[in-house]
Amino acid sequence: MRRRVILLLAGAGWGKSTALAAWARGRPVAWLTVDEDHQLAGRFVRDLLTTLRPFLRAPQPEWTAPAESPRAALLDALNAGLREDVVLVLDDAHQFAHESATAHLVDHLCDRAPGGLRIVLAARHEPAVRLHRLRGRGQLSDLDARALRMDEESVARFLSLAAGPCDPGLAGLMAGCTDGWPAALRLTVDALRDTPPDGWPGLLAKVHAGPQVLMRYVREEVLAKEPAENLALLSRWGRVESAGPGPLDDLRRRGLVLDGTGPTAEPRLLEPVRRCLAAEVPAPTRKDSRRVSFRTLGGFQVLRDGRAVPAAEWKSAKARQVLKLLLARRGAPVPREQLMDFLWPGEAPDRLGNRLSVVLSATRTALLGTRRCGGESPLVADRDAVQLDLLRTEVDVMRFLDQAAEALDADRRGGDSTRPLALAQQLYKGAFLADDLYAEWALPLREEAHSEYLCVLHALVRQAGRSGDSALAGRAALRLLEHDPYDEQAHIGLIESLTRAGRHGEARRRYDAYTRQMRTIGVVPVVVRSDPATAAPSP
Repeated sequence: MRRRVILLLAGAGWGKSTALAAWARGRPVAWLTVDEDHQLAGRFVRDLLTTLRPFLRAPQPEWTAPAESPRAALLDALNAGLREDVVLVLDDAHQFAHESATAHLVDHLCDRAPGGLRIVLAARHEPAVRLHRLRGRGQLSDLDARALRMDEESVARFLSLAAGPCDPGLAGLMAGCTDGWPAALRLTVDALRDTPPDGWPGLLAKVHAGPQVLMRYVREEVLAKEPAENLALLSRWGRVESAGPGPLDDLRRRGLVLDGTGPTAEPRLLEPVRRCLAAEVPAPTRKDSRRVSFRTLGGFQVLRDGRAVPAAEWKSAKARQVLKLLLARRGAPVPREQLMDFLWPGEAPDRLGNRLSVVLSATRTALLGTRRCGGESPLVADRDAVQLDLLRTEVDVMRFLDQAAEALDADRRGGDSTRPLALAQQLYKGAFLADDLYAEWALPLREEAHSEYLCVLHALVRQAGRSGDSALAGRAALRLLEHDPYDEQAHIGLIESLTRAGRHGEARRRYDAYTRQMRTIGVVPVVVRSDPATAAPSP
């Protein structure tokens, strides 16, 4: 922390956020997780100042950053004075787009922030922020996966917590199988949990590659997200050194390659990655069968290789309607007769077979492009029914529901589920198929997604409040009130989070607003225990 900026760079599963969260307890830390919405500089500045507000002198509750000059607005607010030294954590900093306004703003912030502000950038790969100048000045601390690797002693402590007393040799075996990669250790232990620890060595010896859940994680979270050139280097590892120090150093920093030991000290692959590749699992590529994805939350958009399908390529408006209906059915088969009645209500089905075939052909062309190369269409049709194969595509609403279910399940089990809840909250971008708000066929999935979103927000208010993250709890409570201004628990959560942050005047105003809203619907307001004056008017 002696330097202005700290870069914590490591790939998936190295525990960057977990390590930072543990370190941050009891310290003045403001935390902002970067997401896609923060490509807009104005949105980034507003969220950043909300996060930093408890540490600013005389914060102005209603202040918002002008979108036309976010850089100047941010520096003016910070130079007005931090009331104490503070560490700003920008988690998932790899989300900043190259040459974006937000990336330039973070450049400026790292270079010219007040002396009392230290900035931690946690990222899976080198962020799109110009850090070379800070390195040259000696103002940047570089930390990478090597600082997060668990040694045999750490593995032994983890095993004693996860499985109870174990044979002393088990820690060495597990450290060798996982190379101290936290994600690999956790997934391996979870896979073996139903077997007594004294049986683990035998099971590990029988599994050539490793537990299937670990191999799936390596394929989907590590290899599938690597650039093609890195995948080629990893697949022909014996000649990776000939690629030069640049690629090799990047793989080392992110934890895919480890420094060797012994006389030659040659670098080697991370053991779970080596096992996955040695098992002859087909290496994922960018042009796989999931090249088509759908955005349905807040609107409708079809993406091909990450880019929206241009309007000129939609030869039929009915092609879009077909996709919407199939998405609302979650990939379940829809009979052709039902689909024809949906597209041409009231017309005789025996005259519509050819017209439906034309629409389906136009839909496939829009999904895969005119050349139809690089993957299979997720649209599957036979003589009886039509459906979307969700294994060949990615749908944002399904991803949100899966993440929400996982996060809420973790919340019910106890412990700190703040991060999975925050991720689920970020995935919800608005109502399912918001362009078709009055379509009855979209209503069941829309209501389910919205209900899960509200459950996630309620859980996030509770969890963030317990963990002391007042800014996150306040933002979640505000989003709840946007959907339901009479949500009593959201009002109370917001008042308590403001009080914990020391924003007593704003907490009092929110308490007054809460009492007015409750009396409007005939509900007696409660006295919030954390009311700043401890003398909130009794009902």
